[in-house]
Amino acid sequence: MSILNTCSGKRFLGLAGLLLPGLLPAGNLFFNSGAEMGTAGFALWRLMNPKTNPEMRFSQPAADPENPFQGKYSLRIDNPFGEFFQLRTKRIYLPANTKVTIGCAMRGSEGVKKVILRAVCINADGVWNMRSKVFPVTTVWKEFSFEFDTQKVSGEWQLQVCQGAPGATTGSVWIDNFRVEKHGDTAKTSPLSIAVVPEEKVTVFNPGEKKSAAVAVYLRNNSGKRLSGNIVFDMTGDQTGELEQSKTLTYDLSPEEVLKTTLHFPLARYGAFRIAPRKGGVPVDHLDALVCAVGKYTPGTVDPMNDFCTAIVNAGEISFYNKNICRLGVGDSPEEKYRLLGLMGCRLVRTMSYPVTDWRLVEPQEGKFDFSEMDYWTGVAGKYNVSLMPCFGQMMEIRGQNNTPYPQWLAEKATLIEKNPAGTHPKFIVRVPPEELFERYVRAFVRHAGKRIRLYEFMNEPNLFMSPELYSRYLAAAYRAMKEENPEAMMLGICVTGDMGGIVQGYLRGCVKAGALEKLDAVSFHPYNARTLSSVTPADEQISEIREIVKGKPLFNTELFFLYDHDERGRSFSAQSDAHPHHLAQRILTDLGEGVRQSMDLYENQLWTQMLSLSHNPHGIDSWTPNSIFVALNALSRHFE
Repeated sequence: MSILNTCSGKRFLGLAGLLLPGLLPAGNLFFNSGAEMGTAGFALWRLMNPKTNPEMRFSQPAADPENPFQGKYSLRIDNPFGEFFQLRTKRIYLPANTKVTIGCAMRGSEGVKKVILRAVCINADGVWNMRSKVFPVTTVWKEFSFEFDTQKVSGEWQLQVCQGAPGATTGSVWIDNFRVEKHGDTAKTSPLSIAVVPEEKVTVFNPGEKKSAAVAVYLRNNSGKRLSGNIVFDMTGDQTGELEQSKTLTYDLSPEEVLKTTLHFPLARYGAFRIAPRKGGVPVDHLDALVCAVGKYTPGTVDPMNDFCTAIVNAGEISFYNKNICRLGVGDSPEEKYRLLGLMGCRLVRTMSYPVTDWRLVEPQEGKFDFSEMDYWTGVAGKYNVSLMPCFGQMMEIRGQNNTPYPQWLAEKATLIEKNPAGTHPKFIVRVPPEELFERYVRAFVRHAGKRIRLYEFMNEPNLFMSPELYSRYLAAAYRAMKEENPEAMMLGICVTGDMGGIVQGYLRGCVKAGALEKLDAVSFHPYNARTLSSVTPADEQISEIREIVKGKPLFNTELFFLYDHDERGRSFSAQSDAHPHHLAQRILTDLGEGVRQSMDLYENQLWTQMLSLSHNPHGIDSWTPNSIFVALNALSRHFE
């Protein structure tokens, strides 16, 4: 499936006609300013509202030849269901203390009143810096812009166009002539722009089959003179950078002319491959492609309690927007994400409370239950042979923030634990619900889930905020309710972490003393202080110590987002994106070799490559584009089964 769309549904011609002069002024840093290279360099992020869009239809942006402001195309965004959206664009490096003007031309259909234009920079620690302005939009084209200073922030900035605050409207928005200009910058726009767009993100083939990776290639002459020559496109290993093969494309372009063609790269092996123009010759502003080649995964019968399989963390995402529960679409519908997970061979996903068992969703009014989110996510996951394992029962809040895990009616009845127990983290506070209401809630969702959910995990990392005695008390209530409603269901628990100074062995012993083992089918742990065999606390030694403390109960590693030890950055979010396939394989095989039942280390965003960014920061993912870790997990999935 190509990301190239046009309003009429027809494919672009191989050679576009001449464009109007002045479309790309000198110094414009924006890539594909007028959508003359289709939708390359753009990605759409939506909060999909099940009330207005129950079938979860995702409308892609389109290069529209019917409504240009300049040139032959504008970018059209349809919003038939009145959902919040962000149009995200190829990031641009801006130094600190730089004055910048960003802008574009916009028009809307009837009913569209305003649009937000903003610039966003997310640093390596996930800290957001944002400048924005709201503009009124009518049915008539108009140019909009505003100036800002980057101040102390240097890094990759992204221009975004948003509709939705305080509420999105149905209709369409057309955008053209994007621009990002640094004040006082006399540098000219690159003479040549090149976009490489994969026709399929993932190619599946068996040994002996002949398959190729097909990419659409766009060349645009941004200069005022004729350009001709040859461009070499290299396909390299995404992790190794080693050259796999090359293709040469000859071009002869008039000023502002666009060439579109397709290149085919035969695939000789599995892997993730980057396809990009070779540096040298004419200065080029370019967008690379990433293509993945994987083996065909044939799902068999898997019991995640006993059969080691591929598992990840947190694949279902929702957002509360304008009092509506919305499902996150990152470049496509949530189902597309699960389709990709199915190709990878994922069989189990640990969901962090929401959206499956979040109390705010399950019982928004006392005694009135709503399982629509559970039904949707278990349904879409099950369609691709993925089971969900909800981690439920969160009772922790971050001090100073209004982030209660309870619906409003219940928050008023929760009891504050006045003093943090010894060994817990001071940033957290705990409010516990009445036990009889907690047990009723657990019974309700276990009864409704039935056989669709086999594994549950009680509470995430309680050793950071709750005493072993209090944890074990609520665990007993949850276990009793679960077993009475579904005797075949299994409870994981204790979920002790070595992150943020968490005490692992001591908390485990406290829970054992409080009787937790009698109310568990398996013990979960997060080995942040024993990530590898060469850590200060070696991974195998920690597993052995935990197994001894919990008297041989089955063990599950249910989270390890940072796969290896870091000296300087520690827990920085860029450390997540620096993980390579061999880091993951080492941890998975360590757990497998030590008899751990499952090793579900990765946070879901670590499977995707940030194609609109050079840094590939795992925060602010723009599309579900699989990476090398995805390929490695596919290989492991086929091996496990």
